Amino acid sequence: MTEKCINIKEIDKIDNSVLVYGHFSSIHHGHIRYLKNASKKASKLIVALMGDDEQNFRFSQAERAEGLSSIELIYKIVLLKKNELAEAIFKVKPKELVLGKEFENNKSNFIQEVKQSI
Repeated sequence: MTEKCINIKEIDKIDNSVLVYGHFSSIHHGHIRYLKNASKKASKLIVALMGDDEQNFRFSQAERAEGLSSIELIYKIVLLKKNELAEAIFKVKPKELVLGKEFENNKSNFIQEVKQSI
């Protein structure tokens, strides 16, 4: 993996950052638009990348991270395991969490708890 990728245990506060979350299984124009819009909210764009244990993805977390690392907008990629998003938010302390369309109206307890942690 690349130097952009970091384990949740290695991450610390990142000043003037915005955090996005997702699986990014196959990156498409919607993802690029999402990342560009999020990057306008702070000087450092951090991607919290879902782990392989969250769903059955076509590509492994390492493969998905490798694809994301080629996008220059991204400052760091935090490699998550299941339900570590709240911990990533707590450690990074981003100015904002920007969720994609699939999470905006998500009523799951996990997503609601995460939204409240900002």
